[in-house]
Amino acid sequence: MPTSLWDTTWEPTPMETSTIQASQDVSTFATRIFQAASQGSTPATLVVQGEDITQLVSKWKELLVHAVDRGDFTEVLSPRRRFEIINHSTLPGTSGTIRSFSPGIDQETMTATWAGYESRPTQFMAPRLDDNWSLAPTPFASLTSLPRRQTELAVFGATVAISIATGVVPSPLSPVFLHYCLHDCNFASITPAILKEWHPQFAAMLEDWKETGPTGSLERFRYWVATYLDIDIATLEHRDQQAHDSAAAMMLYRAVLGTEGPRHADLRNFLNGFRLPCRNGFDFVKAVKSFNGGSEYLFSILWANRITGFQSLQDILDIRIFASIPDDKRSFQLDGEFTSLQDVVPAFLQDIGIPVQSDFEDWSPTVHHTVNLALVDKPEFRPKAFHQAATGYQSIQPNKTISVSNPAFYSAYPGEVGDDSRRNNLAEGKIAWRTCSGTVTIPASYIFQLMTANSEQPGKLRAAIYDWLLKETLTCIGNHGMF
Repeated sequence: MPTSLWDTTWEPTPMETSTIQASQDVSTFATRIFQAASQGSTPATLVVQGEDITQLVSKWKELLVHAVDRGDFTEVLSPRRRFEIINHSTLPGTSGTIRSFSPGIDQETMTATWAGYESRPTQFMAPRLDDNWSLAPTPFASLTSLPRRQTELAVFGATVAISIATGVVPSPLSPVFLHYCLHDCNFASITPAILKEWHPQFAAMLEDWKETGPTGSLERFRYWVATYLDIDIATLEHRDQQAHDSAAAMMLYRAVLGTEGPRHADLRNFLNGFRLPCRNGFDFVKAVKSFNGGSEYLFSILWANRITGFQSLQDILDIRIFASIPDDKRSFQLDGEFTSLQDVVPAFLQDIGIPVQSDFEDWSPTVHHTVNLALVDKPEFRPKAFHQAATGYQSIQPNKTISVSNPAFYSAYPGEVGDDSRRNNLAEGKIAWRTCSGTVTIPASYIFQLMTANSEQPGKLRAAIYDWLLKETLTCIGNHGMF
């Protein structure tokens, strides 16, 4: 445990010889990791099959368990990888026919895997400073053996690393905690600059503490001492310089990392997976060190791409109204306000809450379990869900847009068979989501249908449209019935 704070200058250890080339491109980070993991040998083809995203996540985690048991993640990091949605097979011992495979399904599986942990954060994580979380170690881990939890912690660690590699921000985990893990759990790696970036108020408090010295008044630090040292400031009234420095270091350690030391068994098990060791000597630590700017720059980019509200999507939405829609249908009265078809989706994404409670209660049970409906009143809920439904990602990806088209009727729907299927999809207002290309096709005909259905109910049209858009967005996530 630390006894001093920032009394030496820290520099990251240089990267050893590695098979991965240096780069600063987040969009190619995963590809470079997969290639480096198999460098020097012919990579095996990784095929993961499931009847839906939930089953794919289960099969994927089984592969991670095997990798943990072997201490070798070469196979799961293969550059030859294919995630497939298959139809159910009625013949024993045979797999079903492939319904779809694409990089979008791979990405959805990675997103859904992390979302499973995010929806149950207290299983492996505990809240720390500024709504960030770190590992939640078992207090009695040193007294008894918990083999299953050891494996689960390693799988959790591997999931965190692969999430980062594939552009999934492992929120609510603290980037400072992850930086600490990547640098051999060296407390000195939590530099003033890193702390200022992620926790500016706490960093300012610690600087004030250091300037106050062992003879100054601690009255203004009463809250911090009580919260992170669990004592009253009166306990430190007659302190020397060493005690003053130790208190500062301990407050930082507990605020960001918790109460257990770096040799705790649970942290060691987490790191066994987080490092993603491969048989050729490559691991995730080397991958991050190959990123120009290191973990500091990588995390700054990734966390900056988190979706916090509509403004996060504003610049990447490309909304198009097809020429097939008559001019007199492009604008309409929406509960007494004049609006256009092009404004419907942005207005929906800026709204919050449940549009129609009775309808929500009917369809919400079909929403995938990884979608946290308790956050429906948060400003980031709809934009984040819409982005995930459209791309498979919960965070913005560099140089990628979401193309939203509003044809009068879509001429072809993914997975449909014949005119009857097309008519049924149109009648139900089904939105076509193509995660590979980030394309969303919203039939304007259904908006016209809702206008007719609510023509005699003033004030209900907006809620009806938003309820439909929310339903189509949320029931798409993890529950794709068509690709």
